[in-house]
Amino acid sequence: MAKILCAGEALIDVVVGPDGVVQGEHPGGSVFNVARGLARLGVDTTLASWWGQDARGQLLRSAADEAGLKIFPDSDSAATTPVARATLDANGVATYEFELTWDLPDGFGADSLKASAATASSPDNGPFRNEGSACPHYGHLHLGSYSTLVEPGAGKIATLLKSKKEIEGLTVSYDPNLRPALVSDLEAARARVEEIVKESDLVKASEEDLEFLYPGVDRRKVAEQWLGGRWERRGPGAQIVVVTRGGEGAELFTPWLPAPLTAPAGAVEVVDTVGAGDSFMAGLLAALDENRGLGFGRTALSTLDPEELQECLDFAVATSAATVARAGAYSPTREEISA
Repeated sequence: MAKILCAGEALIDVVVGPDGVVQGEHPGGSVFNVARGLARLGVDTTLASWWGQDARGQLLRSAADEAGLKIFPDSDSAATTPVARATLDANGVATYEFELTWDLPDGFGADSLKASAATASSPDNGPFRNEGSACPHYGHLHLGSYSTLVEPGAGKIATLLKSKKEIEGLTVSYDPNLRPALVSDLEAARARVEEIVKESDLVKASEEDLEFLYPGVDRRKVAEQWLGGRWERRGPGAQIVVVTRGGEGAELFTPWLPAPLTAPAGAVEVVDTVGAGDSFMAGLLAALDENRGLGFGRTALSTLDPEELQECLDFAVATSAATVARAGAYSPTREEISA
């Protein structure tokens, strides 16, 4: 199984109900949710992020420790911890407003991927070591949301992606998870997203993301573009594109299957949708990792047969369903998903 490094935002979700009353504060942020979700599913995961050493930062650290998520050194070097105000409508669907700055620790870069994860902190306050591991470096990098768009951290991520080919076997996943409130220039945001998609092996996006980026364009055409159909034949582009469709479930597109795979949404009572897409991403990555799809180069994904890909998609949907049945960005365990 691959060691996974997630690089992106961590923040506190201040959840406000339809009546305007604050319901609580929860650890969140798209990439933090994915990283914590992976750790809760038993995947060896480290998070490189940017928060403060204030009370809210301690809440993030405690949540990471509880999940078994390792933290990249100096991720708590921000002046304050970012905040997202999530306001729920009558159906439990959240809209967001943000108070944040975004960067990455000074020590973060290509060497972070090449080196072992021995310097990452672990919940037992000891160093995480890799004795006996067949993979002494991170095998997979996950990116997402505003951390790929907001400077100066976004520039560090872009520089890191340019070094991807230097790292043997490295695979990359990306979830744009766009926040319209943070996008002042749609054309520039679209260009940045497409540049990252070109360097990614696996991309997951919601229907809302696609409609925001490409108004009026059919999701299947976007998937074909992201798989390399527009840029160049057999050239840059993802190996797998997954589109989540809320209550309609999810679709998985690849260049080697004639039609997308589909999975219906889980039949659960929705409490709220906070973190649903992030939980889906964590479940998808965990399942692909279990099938040796991560950390073995981009061609490894193409060796997965339709049955294996369908199992991965179904597991991702089940993981998300377990999240929406709870308040906040809850990260379920494998036992909870099975139940």
